[in-house]
Amino acid sequence: MVVVFIYKFIVSKFSALTMSTQNHFLIATKMGGVTTIIAVALLVTFGAQMAASESDVEVAASKESPQAPWYSGTSNQLSAWYFGASNRLMAWYCDASHQMLAWWEKTLKPLTLHSAERPIEQAPIVYCSQPLDTLKIFQQIGQQVLNQEQALNRIENALSVKEKFRSVALIGPPGVGKTLTATALRQYFPWQKNVQTYSWTTSVPDAEQKFLLQFANQLSDCGMNLLIIDDLQSHDHDVVPSNNKLLLERVATSNKIVLMVYIFTLKTDSYWAQFEELQRRLPKQMPLVNYRIFGRDDLKDCLKKELVVMQRELCPDEQTRILGKALDRLHYAGCKVLHPLILQEGSKINTSDASICSR
Repeated sequence: MVVVFIYKFIVSKFSALTMSTQNHFLIATKMGGVTTIIAVALLVTFGAQMAASESDVEVAASKESPQAPWYSGTSNQLSAWYFGASNRLMAWYCDASHQMLAWWEKTLKPLTLHSAERPIEQAPIVYCSQPLDTLKIFQQIGQQVLNQEQALNRIENALSVKEKFRSVALIGPPGVGKTLTATALRQYFPWQKNVQTYSWTTSVPDAEQKFLLQFANQLSDCGMNLLIIDDLQSHDHDVVPSNNKLLLERVATSNKIVLMVYIFTLKTDSYWAQFEELQRRLPKQMPLVNYRIFGRDDLKDCLKKELVVMQRELCPDEQTRILGKALDRLHYAGCKVLHPLILQEGSKINTSDASICSR
């Protein structure tokens, strides 16, 4: 009866083992091992007690009768059966445990990986609903766009309002950082799949309207949508109200959010006349951000930055010559003219050699 009780106890422990999950499985396995040790100890102890009892009985019987008692053979058979059953029970238990462990490794473990073992993925809900951190974005943009702090602050404020449709117009002469601002904004925008950039042209009939309709039809509910239209001239002002109306209609009855950036490049010789024309023509509620016109000091800052980015070196006389050429083209090129001039005049920096200016 004791053997049967121990056998049922071990079987119940094994059943509990098979019903556990990952953590419980490991715990149950350990408990199963402890149970086995206890069971073996009980079996051995019980066997030892039986053997001792048999010895006592045999000694007592031998004193009373010179012949072997009738129960001697039966006791030996019982002991042999007991130890044989114990060995078979241990072998069965170990084999079943190994089979259960192999099944769990193959079937359950892949489904119950510990969180530390799983690749960390951003949940779609968090990704879509995250706020637009304009402060951080424009701090990064400010490291690329030189000497336009006031303009960048105004753009940041325009895109930070709590509206489903937000639009802003960047206005300035060539080469003062308008396109660079938009490029950096696109680079740091959290929802990259929702960004579209279009270079405006009137050479292809209806191409612009087709693009705008396509963008409007592809607006996403996940996060925000960013549309940048570059290379607009002062006479393209009619594009703004018609496009704003289209996008406002799309977001009015949906959860979509759209950021609209227009980039107008004006001629320097008639800059303020064109700017005033845009003020009259563009929607009154849309912020117009005016970029500073650059001078010689701004060109010096641009030149210094370009040399670092391009890893080029210029001697003082070469820098003076390049700045002179850039000033001649400032009104229609701004800092954009510096890049090709540096490629022509500058020498590639080689850290293993001395400065070219000291040779």
